[in-house]
Amino acid sequence: MSDNQVDARVDRVVANLQAKGIEIRRANNLSVVQTLEQDANGTCPAFFRSLVSRYTYPQLEIGPLLMFASQGGRSSNDLSVAPFRDPILAQWMKTNRLLQIGRAVSRFYDPICLPLRGFNALSTKDPLRQFNHEAILQEEAEISPVETWNSWIELLEWSECSVVDSELDDSPE
Repeated sequence: MSDNQVDARVDRVVANLQAKGIEIRRANNLSVVQTLEQDANGTCPAFFRSLVSRYTYPQLEIGPLLMFASQGGRSSNDLSVAPFRDPILAQWMKTNRLLQIGRAVSRFYDPICLPLRGFNALSTKDPLRQFNHEAILQEEAEISPVETWNSWIELLEWSECSVVDSELDDSPE
């Protein structure tokens, strides 16, 4: 799939979300993606890269995913801050070439991630994986996803979506 096709699909998703009243704005955020990729030690899947590099958006609840905002701020729920706040989780993500893009709605501190391993800038594979944060913090030998979804972009296309209060306390219980 070409960059133009990826961007067109993301643009359709954004238009649908905007039609539902969600404030998503055009922006030139390529530097945000480049910093994320450097910090996470890998390349983001194409659909996610397209969204983050070209739009700003608030924190969203999308089906089972509480997706971090991407507004270029220093909010604790912003994509530039949230995945790196907990040093143990952040190091585990980096070691496993995962990018945490949000948390599970039902298990609020469990990270939901996009895998970076083996992807190149044109990859349209964007499976989501939820991991048990306690297993990560306890440094269990083998940590498998507790939940998986085939596609982040399809989750955006087909799930109900709403804006989450950015001041919501996101600390572990």
